[in-house]
Amino acid sequence: MSSNPPTGEPEQRWQQPSFGPQPSDGRSDFPGYQPQPPAPRPFYPVTHPVPPASTFETVVSTLSKLVWPIAILLLITTNLGFFPLIITAIVVNVVLGSVKKNLRQRRHAALPPPPAPQAPRDELR
Repeated sequence: MSSNPPTGEPEQRWQQPSFGPQPSDGRSDFPGYQPQPPAPRPFYPVTHPVPPASTFETVVSTLSKLVWPIAILLLITTNLGFFPLIITAIVVNVVLGSVKKNLRQRRHAALPPPPAPQAPRDELR
């Protein structure tokens, strides 16, 4: 191990930079990067509000979310076989998911069709 002998010069110490606002000279810190202008907002036609889910749809949705926790609980606490329990949970989850999807599609299909967008009068000339 070697060390440099002290010299008459004062030792340089590191100074922490200030984290306050830096003066901006209009240049980017990253060369070649130009900020992009914001994208124009897309046109969304007026839509009708979707009615809330029915009680039956809410129950089906809740049961489909509880299938796997119940299956794991039954697997731990009972002597039911692993594979029959997993297959039953998969089938029940698929059936409840299909019923939930069908109910949601019916709810959306019952809405009146949205009005056709009309062009402003200025563009018709």
